[in-house]
Amino acid sequence: MPRPLIIAHRGVAAPNRFENTIGSFEKAIQLGADMIEFDVRKSREGQLIVHHDATIDGQPINQLTLNEINRNAGVKGFEVPTLREVLDLTKGRIRLDVEMKEDGYEDEVAEFLLQNTAPEEFIITSFLDNSLMKIKMDYPQIKSGLLIGFHNPICSRCYRLAPIRRANCLQVDYLLPNWRLLKFGIIQRARKINLPLIVWTVNEKTRIDNLIRKSVAGIITDHAELMLR
Repeated sequence: MPRPLIIAHRGVAAPNRFENTIGSFEKAIQLGADMIEFDVRKSREGQLIVHHDATIDGQPINQLTLNEINRNAGVKGFEVPTLREVLDLTKGRIRLDVEMKEDGYEDEVAEFLLQNTAPEEFIITSFLDNSLMKIKMDYPQIKSGLLIGFHNPICSRCYRLAPIRRANCLQVDYLLPNWRLLKFGIIQRARKINLPLIVWTVNEKTRIDNLIRKSVAGIITDHAELMLR
């Protein structure tokens, strides 16, 4: 039985250290993870940066320059990397799961990735249908994945009712459900159409072992070291 891909969620943050940083990505590489998952946003002056939240210290990321972002981050003891810095670190060393957090600059992200690494070295994932549709239409050589999870009650009901249909319509290569959605039979339904699943964010050893037995394609985890022992 093949082992699923071990995907380090925002890298591997050591105790009292920070996720989505060059240090957390280097740690994931050193541990031997198969992929790193991280989030892409855009600063006010148009820099593609790696940061999960839409704000930093209560200020919108897209209204701050990179220098302002890192001034705020520096107070807390970390630095927000650019996408270029991440690719300089990871190229040829580990594959990437690049999550688009916003729409409107899909072309910039896709072009930058293709100019700096091979298509087989990354996938682009998102909760945003329009972003995934644009990526697939404009860049069919890029593998993409639809993220589904719990955000609000209405959307959650839609995700539970029609995730496979949505994935088919978007022609994505992967479906990425939150592990809590697996009780709705997503594994069995995806298997019927040969749609690979990457499950997030799974941190308990027993749950990880269960997913390995179910032959999912990948597991996104905050604790990659649990799977790499």
